[in-house]
Amino acid sequence: MNPLNDAEVRVLGTLIEKQYATPDYYPMTENAVRLGANQKNNRNPVTNLSEEEVREALDSLQRKRLCGMFREHGARAPKYRQFFDREFKLESPAANVMAVLMLRGPQTLGEIRARVESMNHRFASLQEALAVVQTLISLAPHPLATQLERQPGEREVRYAHLLAGTPAPIVRVEEKSELESRVEALEAEVRDLRAAVEGLRKALGG
Repeated sequence: MNPLNDAEVRVLGTLIEKQYATPDYYPMTENAVRLGANQKNNRNPVTNLSEEEVREALDSLQRKRLCGMFREHGARAPKYRQFFDREFKLESPAANVMAVLMLRGPQTLGEIRARVESMNHRFASLQEALAVVQTLISLAPHPLATQLERQPGEREVRYAHLLAGTPAPIVRVEEKSELESRVEALEAEVRDLRAAVEGLRKALGG
């Protein structure tokens, strides 16, 4: 598959995310896609794609069989849905992981695990998240993800999508978004610990 440009990655990731996060508003109009692509939360980097850029991205993705346009009876505007999961035969957890990588950039396993929850999927453990990531890395004949080399000062490895080609090494800068992602990962771990404590309490008759 030919590499996607940044606008195509953002638009396709948005379609995947919204399919699972807000199914009542999916498929999406061109304007809804633009608003979703340019939203300020859950995006890194934040973009300001124009109507023309979004339209060109949607047209290109259709030619690549990664999305399709539909006209609903009585609707004023056509709507779009993604075919990415169908094209690569991905189950929903793998599609969710790809959406996170496409919309948020390189991620650690903890960040991936925490952020797929916004798409109504929950990994039971980091090992379960890793298994899905590894299927994307080993997908033949076209791997969709890769493990990045650990950068100086980083404690965990990160993973990135390959839809735009092999990513260049990225030195992570500690920003508010990074701190937020760590909080999300810690909150997921706390939920697991609480569930384990509750299970132990019940087992002990407490």
